[in-house]
Formats: sequence, structure tokens, C-alpha cells
Amino acid sequence: MLLTMKKIFLISINILLLSSLNITSTTLIKGDNSASEAQSEAEINVYPKLTEGILYIEGLEDNELIIVENNKGEDYAMKQELYNGYKIINLKDYPNGIYTIKVKRQSFVYEKKIVKH
Repeated sequence: MLLTMKKIFLISINILLLSSLNITSTTLIKGDNSASEAQSEAEINVYPKLTEGILYIEGLEDNELIIVENNKGEDYAMKQELYNGYKIINLKDYPNGIYTIKVKRQSFVYEKKIVKH
């Protein structure tokens, strides 16, 4: 029971952190063709926003580059697994903190912030 309450407390603190840092949105760095890019952005989904390590990314095209960046701007080379059409990234061995998941498509970069706790 105590462990469960501790986890609930930590999750609550992280949700407050997310809301205070406005980390609930995604960023789209656009190139030339904004209409098709907006459609492409809608097709990419990274979840959960609050994780203990496992992230799922759906809506990727073949050979898209996925970059995981910590809050200091350091990039991590991540092993990516494909499972039922999802890319799975494992952050379990990485420090807790805020990470930016970047997906590079032809003319834009999709960015999503997540919190590992």
C-alpha cells in the first residue's frame, strides 16, 4: 500500500511538472509544404507522455530517423524495435528527466516531449 501511494504521489508530481512546463503539446518545425506536413504530423503518435521507460511510436514511414534528446540537448542512440506496426523505444536504463522525441521526415521535424520517471 505504501509503495502504491508513493507511486501515485510521484506520478502526481510529474503531472504537475508537465503542466507547469507546458509539455502536453507537440512541435512541428515546418518546411515548404505545410498542408501535407500538418497531415503527416497527425499521423505520428508518441505515447505515453509519462513513462517508466517504454515508449511507443506509431505512424512512422520506412527509414525515418528517430532521435531521443535529453533536456541538456544530448542525443541518445536508441535501439528501436518494431512490434505490430509500432516502434518501441526503451528508456529504462536512462536517467529520469524530460526527453524530446524527434522524428525527421523529408521536409519537417516532429517533436514530442515526454517525462521519464
